Order: sequence, then structure tokens, then C-alpha cells
Amino acid sequence: MVNNKIGNLVSYIFNIDVIVTLTLSLLWPSLGLLFVSFKVLTCSESSEKQMLALIVGLTFFLSYINSTKIASSDTIHYLTWYSNIDRSHPVSSFLFYRGDYSINEPLFTIISIIINYLTLGSETGYLFLCTFLIYFLQFCSIYIVAKHYNISNKMILVFMIMLAFFNPLFIQTVHALRQMIATSFLMMAIAKRIVTEKNSWILMIMAFLTHMSVMIYLPILILSISYKKLTVFHVLLISGLVYGCFMAYNSIGNIMGDMNSEILSVVGEKILNSSKHNEMDLALRGFYMYCVPFVLFTCYSALSSKGAFPSMSIYYYLFTITFCIVALNPISTEVSIRYSFFEYSFFPLTMMAYYLTNHTSASKVLPIVSLLLVAIFFILLSGDKSYESLSILLFKPFPLFW
Repeated sequence: MVNNKIGNLVSYIFNIDVIVTLTLSLLWPSLGLLFVSFKVLTCSESSEKQMLALIVGLTFFLSYINSTKIASSDTIHYLTWYSNIDRSHPVSSFLFYRGDYSINEPLFTIISIIINYLTLGSETGYLFLCTFLIYFLQFCSIYIVAKHYNISNKMILVFMIMLAFFNPLFIQTVHALRQMIATSFLMMAIAKRIVTEKNSWILMIMAFLTHMSVMIYLPILILSISYKKLTVFHVLLISGLVYGCFMAYNSIGNIMGDMNSEILSVVGEKILNSSKHNEMDLALRGFYMYCVPFVLFTCYSALSSKGAFPSMSIYYYLFTITFCIVALNPISTEVSIRYSFFEYSFFPLTMMAYYLTNHTSASKVLPIVSLLLVAIFFILLSGDKSYESLSILLFKPFPLFW
């Protein structure tokens, strides 16, 4: 019985479409993506196996681009920690992953050590596989929710393209590696909650053990109020609770810092130290340029839904509250920066909510938006010298760069 289930799972994952897409991607990443995209667009109704192949093709292509990235900013720290892993002493590497003894955010450390074994310490392979994990989970979360609402596969392709070629998110999949992996677990937890109406505790814990910034979302996921019809009272109540926690951050930090737990005490210390980063100068103009229109879409779809899709309310809450945290938080610029990254992951699903509540107009608007995002993505990528040139990324075979 168990062998049959395993066999069925293997045959489902490694179907002919996935194998062909993966083979083409290994030879020429852009060709693999073009092949599977063409199949999805030309088939009257693509199968789940073809959609899985689409996820693999998109994920492989984005991972390939990231693998050519020249390290900068936080990526340097991630690669330094990764290169210091001693495969002959895995326990020591785990306990002293960042140089000093620490079990802070242990799941990220475990993931890094596993990848180090799989790639024999290759830094290129590390960036590739981390990006693959991030986008694979993100795409799966979109697909799970979309199929729950019987959205056509062609529109699912639109949502996936919006996520894949959303430049602000893509940039952070390298610079904010830990947080993006945690966000992927979080998005899967939300998707599972919507589809099954049960909290996925394992995924939420995995998200927290990867990056502690997700802790603010855990109570929101658990509250059943977040999965009911959106009302002004509900928004004010949850927003007030979140804002109250921010205003009392100093007291919360002191309480957690005194706890007899390394993980919780580290969270407390980070909360207390966050206010010391006010001198950080980051122009959030890009955030507002992208996210203000998405907030307007979110508000419009929330008002249009009239309770028709109550389980989608969680995205309205998450997107709106996160936007308020970024724009209005009184603590520090660093907090705004950190939570703007979450906003980038939420936006394709708020667009899905817009599609569900305004099917006719969204069917025309969203494909255009996705094409604009693709154009912006490649224009910005062509001017970013920290990646390989577009001619190499799009037209050179994959093996030449390993």
C-alpha cells in the first residue's frame, strides 16, 4: 500500500511534461520555460501535471538567473556562513554556523547545511537551490488557492508570471534569503488554511524557525476572524492590536529578552535593537510606486466581494496591515524595509482576490499588468551589472556556466 502511494507520487511529480521541461531547462533555461508556457497557453485546459511542469520551468529559470548574481549586501554574509560549513563535522557546523555558538533560526541553518552536502559546497548551487525552494513554494501556494476557486489554468499562468517577474521580490530572494524562505513557508501555510480551513502548524513553525520576522503574522493566521467577511470593525480591531504591539515594542522586547530561551530572547534583543537603525537610509519610493496601486486594487476587491469569498479576507488583512506597518510604523526604517518584503509576496494573491470579485475587468487588466511586469523586469535586469548580461541569460546554454 505504502509502495503504491510512493510510486503514484513519483509518477505524478516526474511526469513526461516535467521531465521534458527539466531536460530543456538543463540545456537551455529559457527554452524550457518557453516550451511549457506554450503548452499551457495552447491547450484548451491544461492538466495538473502540465501546471507542475510550468512551476518547475519558471522556478528553474529564475533560479538560474540568481545563480549568476555577484554577491553584495547580505548575500556576502550568507555565502560566508555557507562556505565555512565543515561537512565532516555537521553538528559543529550547525551550532557555530555564524561563527559564534547559536541556535537562532535553526531551520535556515539546517537547510544551508543540507544544500552544502548536495552541492559539495558550491556557492552557485546554494543560490540556485535556495531560489528554487523559495519560488517553488510560492508558486505552489498560488496554484493551491487558485484551483480551490476553480480559476482557469491560463489565468493561473498570469498570476504566476506576475509573481515570477515582480522585480522588487526577485531582488530580495538573494539579499533577504532567510526572510524569503520563511515567507514561502508562510504563504504555503496561508494557502493550506484557506483550502482546508485548518491551521498548518508545521509550516508556521517552519517559517518562524527560518526567520523570526514572521512572528507578527502567526496570531493573524490563527484568529478565525481573519477568515470571515471583511468589515471595517474587523480591520480596525486587528490593525489596532498589531499597532498596539508596535507601540509597546520596548516592553515586549524586555519581556522576551528575559525569557529562558535562546530563540525567544534573541527575538527580544532584535526588537529592542531595531530602534537603533533609524539612521538607515532607504528610499521606499519603489515600494510605494508598486504597492499603492495594489492597495487600491485590494480595497476595491474587498468592497466588491460583499462576503462572497470570505476565506480570501486573510489576504486583505495581511496586505493592508503590512502596508500600514511599512508606511506608518514609529519604530525604525529597518522594520519598514523588512516588512515591505512580505508585501511583495502577498500582492499576486490580492490580485487573485480582485479577479474573483471582478472577473470581467480583471480578465482584461491583469494580463496587461503581467506583461508590464515582465517588461520592467528585463529592462531593470539588463541594467544590473551584478547579473550576467541578458544575451547570456536568455540565449546561452546552461552547462557553460557551471
